[in-house]
Amino acid sequence: MGGMAAALPIKDDVVANTEAIARVEKDKEREVLAGHDGTWVAHPAFVAMAKSIFDKHMPTPNQITTASCSIGETITEANLLELPSIPHGQAITSVGLKKGISIILCYTEAWLRGVGCIPLYNHMEDAATAEISRAQIWQWRYHEISTQDDNLTIDCDRIKRLIDAEVLERSKNGVADGDGKWVLAGKLVSFSWLFVRALCNLN
Repeated sequence: MGGMAAALPIKDDVVANTEAIARVEKDKEREVLAGHDGTWVAHPAFVAMAKSIFDKHMPTPNQITTASCSIGETITEANLLELPSIPHGQAITSVGLKKGISIILCYTEAWLRGVGCIPLYNHMEDAATAEISRAQIWQWRYHEISTQDDNLTIDCDRIKRLIDAEVLERSKNGVADGDGKWVLAGKLVSFSWLFVRALCNLN
């Protein structure tokens, strides 16, 4: 079974939507050629496309009798350990930090409402995305990294300010009212970082 292509249809941007569809198509073709018997997508609109790709390359019910796929045969240990090369100023940015905080807050708010996955930044995201964002920001804070576009240190106080600003902005837009759990989510996420700071002070 292949993995999920997290992309969602983008209704208000034809160019971006075309690019998203192309990425999903490429991903599904890679999977079927790698020997997968099935796959899944994040939105029903992509089901027919994924099915057509698998039908084209896999006319049989499965690929048990298919010759071993050659994809990956040339991958070495060094390749697996090689980090991507990202220009300075683009790797760790204030925009990326703010987006990471937003992801954590949005998923926490959804989780408090009993929702397990949410559409976010044109992708279907779940607890894994929130945890990846949390772990990444934690690493930046732990190693006292600065955002490369403004040279400001990523510390608990800065993280707390970003959380508060995000909750305030959503409150202004009215999304914190009604059944929303934004204020509570903000308190929980903020508490987690204050707890981390307390542990750091103990050390």
